[in-house]
Amino acid sequence: MNMLKYKIGFLGTGIMGSAMVKNLLRSGCNVKVYNRTLSKAIALEPYGAKICSSPSDVIRDSDMVLCCLFDSNAVESIILDNDEVLHSFSPDQIFIDFTTNYPPFTKKLSTTLLKYGVNMLDAPVSGGEVGAKEGALSIMVGGNPEIFNKCIPIFKKLGNTLTHIGNNVGDGCYAKMANQIMVAINMAALVEALSFSKKVNVDTNKLYTALSGGLANSEVLRVKFNKMINEDYAPGGKINVNLKDLNYVNDIMIEEGFNLPTIDLIRKLYDDLSKAGYGDEDHCALIRIFDNISGSKDYQHLRDRE
Repeated sequence: MNMLKYKIGFLGTGIMGSAMVKNLLRSGCNVKVYNRTLSKAIALEPYGAKICSSPSDVIRDSDMVLCCLFDSNAVESIILDNDEVLHSFSPDQIFIDFTTNYPPFTKKLSTTLLKYGVNMLDAPVSGGEVGAKEGALSIMVGGNPEIFNKCIPIFKKLGNTLTHIGNNVGDGCYAKMANQIMVAINMAALVEALSFSKKVNVDTNKLYTALSGGLANSEVLRVKFNKMINEDYAPGGKINVNLKDLNYVNDIMIEEGFNLPTIDLIRKLYDDLSKAGYGDEDHCALIRIFDNISGSKDYQHLRDRE
């Protein structure tokens, strides 16, 4: 059977999930959706999505169930803690979880679903809202290679970089942790460079041209530079989402007995921003703290909100 003709159920239609669903619908896929905030699911109805009132309705009669939720707690509460939902699965279904989960939890989820005859792949993504809208995500997949190969037509509707990281469910999430370390450090590097440049009165328009033409060029520079300059903190990737991922990294470091000092510092800065009330802003709002530290802008209100 043509994979694109499969009946697809999709759990979670937030910033990332809704963009992914739209791409699937544009490709001619039959998609039904569920979201805890119903209005976010209903917004997809004009694009052709069928709206379901419960996770069980999404799962039941679907050939494939896709999931893109906030974190492991959300996945656990919707799936593992709900016997009705678990019994809605049927043998030979495929479950693909795009959520960036805590890897040990992902392995637990896979083991549970396998008892119901469900094959799972973990497939966290990178690229943010822009990548999701453009169908240009990087997708990192862990799990059975035969199931992975079977799902490639679906993956290709959502991303342009598809990597089978390893044969074990959870391998994708470990790769995503490495991705988040690099993104966070790149973000911090960019905001420090901008804070420095403002302090010494460098023309930021010319700075972008110079940086993008050399070794400092990066996707973070391309996507986030203008947002920082324009103080546009509308979320593509929220601070709280990135903080959640860096907390997973921290938990893994504790369990494995090692430390990465740079990412630990950045995690604490994101935590400061979240506690100050900026958690729903884009992660490029990290520049608020760096500007405050460097004295290039007065962010007394950051301290006032703590």
